[in-house]
Amino acid sequence: MYDILASGKPGKGELMNRETKRFSLTLDMVRTIRSHPFEVVDGDTGNMLEIRLENDGVPVDLTGRYVCMVFRSCIGTALQDADSGIALGSETGTFTIDLLPGSYGPGNVSADVQVYSGADRGTLITSTRFTFRCRNALLNGETMRAQATYPPLVAATREATAATEAARAAAEAAAAAADALEAPVVEIGTVTTGEAGTAASVENVGTGRRAVLNFSIPQGVQGPAGPQGPQGEPGGLAAHAHTAADITGGVLPLARGGLGADTEAGARSNLRTNIQTFYTLEQLGLTRGEETLPSIYAALPDGGRLVFRVAADCAGIYPTAYGVFSIEKTGTYARLLFVSVSSTAGAAGASWAGSMYGAEVFSGWKFLPQARSMTRNMLSIGSTSSNASFYWKNDANEVGLVIQCKVNATLSAGTQIGTLPAGYRPTATLLLPMSYKEVRSLRIYADGKIDIANGSVASGEYIGANAVFPT
Repeated sequence: MYDILASGKPGKGELMNRETKRFSLTLDMVRTIRSHPFEVVDGDTGNMLEIRLENDGVPVDLTGRYVCMVFRSCIGTALQDADSGIALGSETGTFTIDLLPGSYGPGNVSADVQVYSGADRGTLITSTRFTFRCRNALLNGETMRAQATYPPLVAATREATAATEAARAAAEAAAAAADALEAPVVEIGTVTTGEAGTAASVENVGTGRRAVLNFSIPQGVQGPAGPQGPQGEPGGLAAHAHTAADITGGVLPLARGGLGADTEAGARSNLRTNIQTFYTLEQLGLTRGEETLPSIYAALPDGGRLVFRVAADCAGIYPTAYGVFSIEKTGTYARLLFVSVSSTAGAAGASWAGSMYGAEVFSGWKFLPQARSMTRNMLSIGSTSSNASFYWKNDANEVGLVIQCKVNATLSAGTQIGTLPAGYRPTATLLLPMSYKEVRSLRIYADGKIDIANGSVASGEYIGANAVFPT
């Protein structure tokens, strides 16, 4: 796929006092050529790639084209272009790029080159992918400078040892003196720890031939901090104590079913970073009706899922109305699902696109449609004046759930509103954001119980939520 040549010599036009590390690569849009990997150090600012770009062996003319390089690493996805380090070379199909430390993190890094051309640069071609390794630097914020003197702890230990020897010598001297007398008696009185830096001492508080020795031995000076210990076991509910003031002040911990904050911004942050794995198009910054699979995938954080109900036929993109569309992101892979059913309770679905598994996004999407016919079941929701909530399941034990109802009584946090029957329940507790109430969620337990997770829903308001989950 690429050829590599590392060099420590300064490039053309560079100052002689600037040392750079150059790696030469040849990439092809079509052909795959194996070569040796290379390695950079995290935090280095002198790494440069010299790229020769070909299309089936022919150099690519980059004049007037938009050229960018996309990186994927442990810190996410980053892009560099002409505004951030890319410079076209004098030869056709060549360019250089200064590798910015913020474009990748430690570990394996994958990258490819994208070239936009044509009218309004609407034509995109992407090179074959190459990888390199970024290792951690040995020098960091925890590195200690070597000292010519003993460390404080070693010096303190030596002082304590010397004090002990002095005390022993004093005791032996007292014993020898007692031997010279008639039946002397030597006893050890108290042994105390003195302040760091003070001298050791022995005091005889006895009388006559009865010696009682009190010892004072200084403690060592404070040594340097030790290394970080391992992560402890997570605490249980008892560790999340809270006071009456927390509750009356509107701050209830997340572990007690609250929001963990008394402001809207704090509650939003807690829900999204600590609990919520389901997202809406608006939360991802996407415009409804203009979203695409790649744009959804790029916006989702790792482990996140977007689930929404299709209310009408979307120009043939989705098979039919009354269905649920789900995309879940895991690393560089995405899992897609679309389930559609009849609009009449108990009737078989018109069609089901089935489970669709995406290959690596940069290599394009692959779909494995599975035609199925399912029955939609009505889900009973309490305290409602109108209810259009349903659930169903496919052959892969995946449950689709649509909750749409109008309540006729105020429902507070913890109020149970319904129950999923056995065989349609999640393997673990799920938190679903309500589509009609921001910073409000429904909770589905492994025993099928459905309740209001936080906040409240007033009489006359709507509850809306959608989910697809394994059972």
